[in-house]
Amino acid sequence: MKKVLLIALAITMVASVSMADEISVFADNQGTSCNFVGPAGPSPVTFYVVHKTVNGATGSQFKIVNSTAWTLSPSVLGGFLSIGDAYTNLSLAYGGCLAGPNIAVVQLAGFAFPAPGDPCMQVSVVAAPNTVGILTIDCTFAEIPALTGGFTINGDALTCPCGPPNATEQSTWGKVKSLYR
Repeated sequence: MKKVLLIALAITMVASVSMADEISVFADNQGTSCNFVGPAGPSPVTFYVVHKTVNGATGSQFKIVNSTAWTLSPSVLGGFLSIGDAYTNLSLAYGGCLAGPNIAVVQLAGFAFPAPGDPCMQVSVVAAPNTVGILTIDCTFAEIPALTGGFTINGDALTCPCGPPNATEQSTWGKVKSLYR
């Protein structure tokens, strides 16, 4: 009986994580590319903050961290009502329940100045100050924490992979159980 209960609990936990919303930076407005290969010379660049939702959303709250040497100017898309600044604390109201699955909410436009030997630059979505995490508002107006993935510029799979967070250490079920004995 204990095994059945543990298996049911594990499936429930995996299902709830896999259905979580994500707000991340992408190279395209559909949220498919988490790596941008920088240009060989100075040129304009555009990135997007995309809200990936499973059950729909009415708003979000987050901030953007730009660790590049590039100046990126944020613009709220879609006529969404915004309060605050994208680099300190941005709250967005979408004006209704948007079904998704991908909602481009902010455009980051700037001018790239390539610097040799400057791989793995990152632009990230993080929790706004005084919040418990990146927040989304679902269609019942409940606050739901969101996940975020990595976005890299001139990244590669070995030194700075992009995408959803991965486990940092492989483990077995026996090893996990031993932590609680």
